[in-house]
Amino acid sequence: MVNSTTARFTPAKIGGWGYTIGLYLYGQYLVYKRTGTKAYFDYIKSWMDRFVDYMTTKRGMADALRAVIASGGNPYAESRGRLIAAISTLLAAGAKAGTVRSDVAPADILASLGGVTLAAGEPAQSDQARRLLNLLMDGLRYRP
Repeated sequence: MVNSTTARFTPAKIGGWGYTIGLYLYGQYLVYKRTGTKAYFDYIKSWMDRFVDYMTTKRGMADALRAVIASGGNPYAESRGRLIAAISTLLAAGAKAGTVRSDVAPADILASLGGVTLAAGEPAQSDQARRLLNLLMDGLRYRP
């Protein structure tokens, strides 16, 4: 399944962040862990790099979001719940498989991702954003 999906969808075509994409990428990571085939890991890394590029281009929405918040609205209410649910599912699966630490709170992951966008959210900072995401991913890995 992984080979047929990677043949049909490049990291640029598979889509942005979402529950199903996260599950697929996690499944691909498990195949990488089982086989050691670097191409599986490189695909995930390429997707993360593309996501960083996307994330930095959306930085300009900050003013619009501030205006919504100032008017009393909460643009994050529904999306935050969905993101926490997706992160929770991925963390639980990783902990069960023994590949991800079991002591990490989903809200901490979400806050860390938000921190990356604040610290390195400009297009000129995409290399730093990639390094920060790699650091986050390294910190999640289970080590006995």
